[in-house]
Amino acid sequence: MARIEENGPDFLPRDSSCFGCGERSTAFWAGRMDVCVCFRCAITILPRLIADAVPAVGLQTWADRLSSEFWRAIALRVERRHRSRSNRSDLEPSVRQLLESLEERLSD
Repeated sequence: MARIEENGPDFLPRDSSCFGCGERSTAFWAGRMDVCVCFRCAITILPRLIADAVPAVGLQTWADRLSSEFWRAIALRVERRHRSRSNRSDLEPSVRQLLESLEERLSD
């Protein structure tokens, strides 16, 4: 997944409107088929799509894995956003604490 604002127009798929509502997208996934999504649909539609896609058998296992993948993606997003800074000591304390907390969750 990539945030449109961070990658600029050169990286945009041809049709960068949200797959769910047709509004302006804030992120996209470049795969076999490009998928663009706005913030609202990322919060409301994507979780429903994921719920429909996972097998009903072992649902708790899939939910746990989804949670881990989500927090990993959040950690990567926060780190990517602050990567341009020289090191973690330069980060705001709240951001540094969030990264440390996420690393802990991911190591479990």
